[in-house]
Amino acid sequence: LSEASVGGHVRVLLFWTTSPESFGAQESSVLESIFYHHPQAEVAVFSNTLPTDFFASFALAGYALSVEPYDLRGTLAKHWPADFDFFSAEKSSDFFYSHATDALRFALLYERGGVYMDFDVVLANPLDNLPERWLAFQYSKEHPPKRTNWAARLFDPEDTSTWVVNGAMMAFPPRDPFMARALETVPEVWDPEVWYSIGPQHLTNLLLDRVNARRVPEWEGVAILPMEAVAPVPW
Repeated sequence: LSEASVGGHVRVLLFWTTSPESFGAQESSVLESIFYHHPQAEVAVFSNTLPTDFFASFALAGYALSVEPYDLRGTLAKHWPADFDFFSAEKSSDFFYSHATDALRFALLYERGGVYMDFDVVLANPLDNLPERWLAFQYSKEHPPKRTNWAARLFDPEDTSTWVVNGAMMAFPPRDPFMARALETVPEVWDPEVWYSIGPQHLTNLLLDRVNARRVPEWEGVAILPMEAVAPVPW
């Protein structure tokens, strides 16, 4: 993982936006799986709802796990034009916090580097043998889309240029130009009424040229891994 690591230790970034009471056994298993495979990992959970000592038991056991409050507006606004009115949708859009965490993961990966994971990803294998810069497909021939949505309508099992890239788990070094592009182009593609506008659809459109059924040449250095490489057991 090169620069996505710290002194040989993997850096992992996660978000938690709901109450401490909603943090349960599934979420604990996510953290335990990280430290099972990477005992020296440096894990930061970005949250404005969890107390900073929420993971004291992990710290007492010697694991580097911290809760870090974040400044949503301060972190994102510096990357966007002053007239981009993203934050006005906080009270009017049902998808505001989904969009905000999509954009925030781009910003934190750009600024810090590391591996971003959603809190429903349990590591079945270590991360050491993956490329420095990667995302993964959300589907595969063996695991096609289960719901009828925009991704399912595009999906052709024989043509990977129709598949969707998943932002639930990805890794980049600090100051990576792809993360910079993903972040700076949010004002061009954001739709407050469309859930996926700056999530998987945005990442996919940056990486895949569907018209010509190929990778976008500028980003061929970003690996798109098979779904099974990072999610061998869908759940």
